[in-house]
Amino acid sequence: MGQTPPAPPRLFTGYALQAGVFADPRRAEELHARLTLEGIPSTIEARVQVGPFKSREEAEATRMKLKAMGIDAVMLMPKGVKH
Repeated sequence: MGQTPPAPPRLFTGYALQAGVFADPRRAEELHARLTLEGIPSTIEARVQVGPFKSREEAEATRMKLKAMGIDAVMLMPKGVKH
């Protein structure tokens, strides 16, 4: 009780950008429905991550390029790095 669910696994190490979270309408919906029927809470998501980048500056430059394309991205820090 009161436990936080584990974070989804990172696809790579280093600085990265999360460019979007989208509902996956395929098999995930079937599993989600099955879990719901069993009273088990669940969510459906698919992510697009951009990178990895060797430095925060390189990631930030790409984030600005994405912004110019109309894509808002969130900075994902490497494990162990504080904001």
